[in-house]
Amino acid sequence: MVWFLEVAVPTLAFGMLSALLPIALMRWSEDTQAALLRVLALSAVLLVVIGGAVFALIYARDGLSVSALATDPMGALRHFIWLGVQSSLVWLPVLLITGLGLAQGIEARRGRALAAREPEG
Repeated sequence: MVWFLEVAVPTLAFGMLSALLPIALMRWSEDTQAALLRVLALSAVLLVVIGGAVFALIYARDGLSVSALATDPMGALRHFIWLGVQSSLVWLPVLLITGLGLAQGIEARRGRALAAREPEG
């Protein structure tokens, strides 16, 4: 049961979040490839930070004292951010596949808009 809570649940959550976050962020941005790149970069940064926070919560739940982190707060921050970066092995492929799907959608809409403007003949 511990394995399920510490590994499977965060893995599934990060997989779903890495697919849904860029889709949600694209709703509020322009429909261009440059905007998509910005959304994917922002999503990656947010996922790293969230990953670090999840690891910090797991450490705290397992009994890591706050005073141990207070001795070197920057070292602790680097450690948890590094753990968040390592978690990208799980969510980065899903994020990239989602980005590819969003890019194809942008190009399809651009093609339809160009076809609608061209005169027939």
